[in-house]
Amino acid sequence: QKRSLTLSRQDDYHLTVSGTVQNVSTAFGVTINKYGKDTENTIYHAATNEVIEIPVEWKDKVVNILGLDNYPCFHTYHKVLGEIKDRGLVSNSSPYFDPLQLATLYKFPTNLDGTGQKIGVIELGGGYKMSDMVQYFSLLGLNYVPKIVDVNVDGAFNNPADKSGANVEVVLDIQIIAAIAPNATINVYFAPNSFLGFYDAIKKAIDDNCNVISISWGLAEVYWSSSNLTSYDNLFKTAVSKGITIAVASGDNGSKDGTSTNTVDFPSSSPNVLGCGGTKLIGNSIKTSITSEVVWNNNSLTSATGGGISSFFSKPTYQNSVTYQLNGKRGVPDICGVADPNTGYVIYSSGDGGLIVVGGTSAVAPLWSGLYARLNQSLNGKVGFINQYLYPNPSVCSDVT
Repeated sequence: QKRSLTLSRQDDYHLTVSGTVQNVSTAFGVTINKYGKDTENTIYHAATNEVIEIPVEWKDKVVNILGLDNYPCFHTYHKVLGEIKDRGLVSNSSPYFDPLQLATLYKFPTNLDGTGQKIGVIELGGGYKMSDMVQYFSLLGLNYVPKIVDVNVDGAFNNPADKSGANVEVVLDIQIIAAIAPNATINVYFAPNSFLGFYDAIKKAIDDNCNVISISWGLAEVYWSSSNLTSYDNLFKTAVSKGITIAVASGDNGSKDGTSTNTVDFPSSSPNVLGCGGTKLIGNSIKTSITSEVVWNNNSLTSATGGGISSFFSKPTYQNSVTYQLNGKRGVPDICGVADPNTGYVIYSSGDGGLIVVGGTSAVAPLWSGLYARLNQSLNGKVGFINQYLYPNPSVCSDVT
């Protein structure tokens, strides 16, 4: 009160603080400016200070403060190859796949549909049309409407009129998961593209007790502050404690992740999530078995799987068996799946041309999320933190070098 701020408790570990720009600036010793982004005709705000002053009464009690800026900084990890001109289904002669064909190729457990599962999908922009979902599953020969629940976080919402290109990401995530686990409930968490929005969306999905969470957004680890990395990783630790599996795309721009130096992408570099990398996949003539699968590396800077060694997180114990020299740090990714757009996924988005082919590690995270929904159903429980089982049992996966 003495700082003229309004304080409310979210839970035992989170507080919401609000006030005027002047009062917040005074309380935290920062200068907050407005910035324009001409391409979007939008105004954002951000604190100019690199260091935030913690009020003395909160000293040694606050891990991090989010919300002093709202500039959009996170990227989706999908690559659009193009439109399918004949509007037909995915033929055996084409190099592209639908999710059901991939479930067969990767030998996902059968006779399971995700019954009883709640899957959270994090989206920081874009939207979908239900009519596109109905059309897609009709083309796949599936007579059902997916169970999609929109969850609006911090004022964001399902916005298929979004012109940022994020609609493809939203449609890709939902259609892959719904094809693999058609009877699961899919909670789509729409949140602002900001550090606070991203955090709040993940927290909401965890609080809602989603069994599996799929994340196809991220940012190079070198652009994260240590306090933000720690705060988000603490969220993921909470998910692990609740038996929630979180699958995260590892990036589409090679080992430099769109920067000038080798760096991994976060959140995939968290030791408490499943980092999802990308491959190039070729199936046999009837798409029932894999002919070859190699690392996706069309262009090492602009069209290749993300991955490498974290500069922040220590090597988790489950990676002790890894023979590659990790220098005591977390290695990424943990698993992979087809991501090369030249052997990509066919989805349906009316606003982007109808049937289109999309690749990227953004597709791998929902693919594996659908798998874990099936596994949870088969166990009548939760697989939970899958990394601790994958590394001691490498034979359950194919080795892609």
